[in-house]
Amino acid sequence: MIDAVNQMLRCFNWVRSDDIKEEKMHIEEKYIFPPDPLHNLVFTLDAANLNKCEVDIAFPRLLAELDLSPENQKLLLDQPIEKKCLMLTEQNAIRDKYGIGNSKIAEKFLEMIQEHNLLDSDNNLYILEALFISLRTQSHSYVESFVKLGGSGQLKSLLSECPRRPGLEQHAAAILLCFRALLNSTVGRLVVLSSNDTLCVIASSTCLSSAKCKVIFFVF
Repeated sequence: MIDAVNQMLRCFNWVRSDDIKEEKMHIEEKYIFPPDPLHNLVFTLDAANLNKCEVDIAFPRLLAELDLSPENQKLLLDQPIEKKCLMLTEQNAIRDKYGIGNSKIAEKFLEMIQEHNLLDSDNNLYILEALFISLRTQSHSYVESFVKLGGSGQLKSLLSECPRRPGLEQHAAAILLCFRALLNSTVGRLVVLSSNDTLCVIASSTCLSSAKCKVIFFVF
């Protein structure tokens, strides 16, 4: 009787639960890979094989690139040599992969914001937004290169144009964010705060109708 029922079910293309289990086991055997033995492996460094002189030279350079406060610098300087070496290795990998500290990127950004038609189209807004991200996330030497190339002055010129022309509130907000990013850097903060013209232009952005510009200004 059971065999007859099974034959009838197969005629209607039905599958028994046993067949489902067998098929599932077959799929699991075919597509599920064994666990990677290195997946949960913790890598450590042998302090005896580390070159302390090289670490002592390279680590202060890393701290300078991070542009940390004296308190945070001291905290990292007190770390064991294994931790310092791991930080150096990680930062070198990030720098090589993402171009951190590459002054040529700063030069390229400056070329783009110097174009006379930058404010003529909303399509160019992404350039200012990308510049803000780069100034916010790049290294100290990158921001220093941007400032030395006259980046702060160029941003000031662009921002001064925004109140004179309608429809540039979004551009002004992006430029203000760039100034905020500069203020997060020691060298950028010095350049911005030492220029009365730049501070006046930033303050004048409050006359724009955009609430975002006003909010950004008051959190400076």
